[in-house]
Amino acid sequence: MEWPPRQPAREYFATISACVHKLAALDWVIANDGEIWMLQREPDSKPAHPDPTASRAMGNVSRVEVAKTARDDLVERIGACGEFIAKIDAVLGNGVGEVLEHRYIDCWTWQRIADETGIPERSCYARRDYACDYIDNHKMLY
Repeated sequence: MEWPPRQPAREYFATISACVHKLAALDWVIANDGEIWMLQREPDSKPAHPDPTASRAMGNVSRVEVAKTARDDLVERIGACGEFIAKIDAVLGNGVGEVLEHRYIDCWTWQRIADETGIPERSCYARRDYACDYIDNHKMLY
């Protein structure tokens, strides 16, 4: 799949937020040696270990390996988004990059962004909207 995908900016950033949440879940699986596989599988995906007679330990090892592979892809996507946000910030300035990074990579609430940055909450929304409109109008994700 091409990255970044061709989509409007708001969808792109929503996808990145989902990647960040999934990354946290994968980190949990890895840290717990695959003991609990808490991620939902896609409907057409295969189980982590297709052999139902395999030992529990083997299943856990397989889960950890699957989680590590998926994690690497997510880290790459999130890193690419961070670089993209830096480019947007270089063009637009005015704290746009900071707002985007805190919202979509750090997954902060709008209130926390306002409190931590000193930017009023409504201005945070406006900066996000301005950046997304700029990205879409200049076809930066196409």
